Amino acid sequence: MSGEEELRSFINVNLSTLWDNIPVTRRYIEKMIHNETGAMNAKILSAGVSELMENACKYSCYKDSYINVNISRSQNHIKIQVQNIAAAEEIELLKKGLYEVSQGDPAETYKQMMLKDFTKETKRGKLGLARIRYECDGDIHLGILDTIPEYLVSPDKVDDLHTGCNTARAINVSIVAALNYAN
Repeated sequence: MSGEEELRSFINVNLSTLWDNIPVTRRYIEKMIHNETGAMNAKILSAGVSELMENACKYSCYKDSYINVNISRSQNHIKIQVQNIAAAEEIELLKKGLYEVSQGDPAETYKQMMLKDFTKETKRGKLGLARIRYECDGDIHLGILDTIPEYLVSPDKVDDLHTGCNTARAINVSIVAALNYAN
């Protein structure tokens, strides 16, 4: 994304980590991306959102915490960001996974991850992250926040924030991809 393009947010929502929210949110986000941008790749981009949401739910420290989905755009690019709370161990695994899927040609990396997933060569598949990179034709970034935003924590759990997960950190995983307007 070029430095002169200014991003404008058009979706910012907090969701509980219930799996049932993912397919509903995916359809909503697909329609919002298409309505907001007119982009032909709205379905693929919403699949990327769905994958990030699944990971956020799966690896969240707290089952009653929230994830935050923020989508912003410029004229030619879209940025999809999902925030959640994760343990330090999970963050390290995510860092390694992102490094692995960010190397080389996206299509070839996706094929390699499918083979690893099929043969169960790895305990934790990186197939979803490789799929996002390949299908969305975007860059994936990981950010670690200095503090945990209150909007990620259930109000009745703020006092218990580090109980049972004392290495908790807030993270955001984002995709930056080009909008496709071609027929």
